[in-house]
Amino acid sequence: HRGQSDIQLSCNAASQTVPINHAVPLTLLAVEAVTNAFRHGFSAGQSGSIILHFDVVDGLATLSVSDDGIGFDSTQETASMGRQLMDAFAQQLGGVLNIASTPGTGTVVKLVYPVSQEQEHTALLSDD
Repeated sequence: HRGQSDIQLSCNAASQTVPINHAVPLTLLAVEAVTNAFRHGFSAGQSGSIILHFDVVDGLATLSVSDDGIGFDSTQETASMGRQLMDAFAQQLGGVLNIASTPGTGTVVKLVYPVSQEQEHTALLSDD
């Protein structure tokens, strides 16, 4: 795609049980963020990496998608369709979405949302 080469995608996710009402918006947000990183994060021929991370700690689930691409001026954000979708998915999860980027340093999309004690306990049991 656009002459890109060697874009590495890594996924670091602890084994977690995610309820279906969280799984769908969480997955759609992750797909949107990774797709945006591939489409907009790297110049033609530029190599780099995209890292997806998911974990649950102390009742908070965190999903982050980061890249080491070209970045953008996040103070000049537009209300793109992709951003609107990610905001809607974050809202469905009762979470907070933050997108941080600076030209030349890449971009980090980070979602933090609460999970119930029951969900966290179930996730811990599934690790056995």
